[in-house]
Amino acid sequence: MRILHVVNSLDRGGTENMLMNVYRRVNRSELQFDFLVNTDRVGVYEDEIALLGGHVFHIPSEPLIDPGSEHRPETKIKQTYQRGLTRLSCLTTQIKRMMSQTALASLAAQATQSSQTALSTQATLSTQATLSTQATLSDEAALPASPQPPRIVLPGQEYYSTLRNFFHSLPMFYYPVIHSHLDRMSGLVLAAADDAGIPIRIAHSHAKRTTGATATRLYKYAWGWFIHRYATHYAACSKEGARWLFGIPSRKVQVIPDALNVRDFVFRDHYRQYLRKRHGWKDAYVIGYIGRLEPIKNPQFLLRVFARIRERRPDATLVFFGCGSEMGVLQALAAELRILPHVQFWGERDDIPQLINALDILAVPSLAEGLGTAVVEAQANGLPCLVSTGVPRSADMGAGLVQFLPLFEEVWQEHLCQTPARKPTAWRHVVDHGFDAFDVADKITDFYSRAVKYGL
Repeated sequence: MRILHVVNSLDRGGTENMLMNVYRRVNRSELQFDFLVNTDRVGVYEDEIALLGGHVFHIPSEPLIDPGSEHRPETKIKQTYQRGLTRLSCLTTQIKRMMSQTALASLAAQATQSSQTALSTQATLSTQATLSTQATLSDEAALPASPQPPRIVLPGQEYYSTLRNFFHSLPMFYYPVIHSHLDRMSGLVLAAADDAGIPIRIAHSHAKRTTGATATRLYKYAWGWFIHRYATHYAACSKEGARWLFGIPSRKVQVIPDALNVRDFVFRDHYRQYLRKRHGWKDAYVIGYIGRLEPIKNPQFLLRVFARIRERRPDATLVFFGCGSEMGVLQALAAELRILPHVQFWGERDDIPQLINALDILAVPSLAEGLGTAVVEAQANGLPCLVSTGVPRSADMGAGLVQFLPLFEEVWQEHLCQTPARKPTAWRHVVDHGFDAFDVADKITDFYSRAVKYGL
């Protein structure tokens, strides 16, 4: 059975990491994952997906133009659609290669016969039409062409059409399940999948707030209304995420914890000693931030708090692990606050399970989180966490390592100046809460099996 996952990218992120952790552990002789990505960019996981037997398709979504832009939205959307049509032919070719050679030969033979018949008929009709037209034009003067009304392109219309054509190009029941991870935009994806007859359509919530400019949020809200019409099943990373996106009792939603390879995150003191010596943190108090550098994650707040902390703890260092649109803004703000020498930007990393050993505390000042995977990872390492009230309570594994605080700079300054104790055995709490990747892989496999066999 092949499952088609629809994602924003295949770079390292909460959703992508979770899917890859599951994909590595499912029985791939019985269950295979393919991915439909709504961006042109090639993700860091694509080579590994190919090795695991999966396929990746790229259909970029339409860019949203905020009011006041000098570019016409219709032009941008049309250009994106034309590129999408070009890729669609490539996608169709990919799909045909995945079909058996026998089926291809049969289809080719039928296509050739139909084409010959169609060409013959078309030639006859064309000759008749030409003679008729010449006779008409000889008797009548040509009339001026009537003006055509302008074509109105609505946001999402062309992207929906491209998705619909892609789904219709698939062999019948090639994907019995489509699993969309686009939050509110899942409404658009599942509507196109329903039109193509894909029987099981899953909407998955990974967030707790819609992000973007006003126009973007309205666009997402509009498509979000279609989720209940076209989704057959619901999934979420937490009960809070389920209530935010679906607004229905959590018992009707399959809560799937973010899969972690817990063993990788278990605290190792030799890693800590080596990393702290190597990076000059031997006697430092290291505050870590793990996640995208985006406004929803609120990294500027943490930077301003850190400027206050430096006044009381000159040994403090702040390390950002992650990339995003706020990178340049944060660097400029750090320079303005005169703390740039004590703030490090490490970008996107694939060795977080090792680097986390070197931290003294994790700070998560997010305005909203669907779950807060970094918080769970930190607890698996025994690392104390200071998090905002925008992080769901379900992110606390009950090991006594998580403290929830309102977003006031004075409050965060007071708590971050302290050095709480690490708890190296806290990983057991994470396993008990069902976050181990093997447990999640079994859970999601059972979810798909019940949905396909019994519709449950």
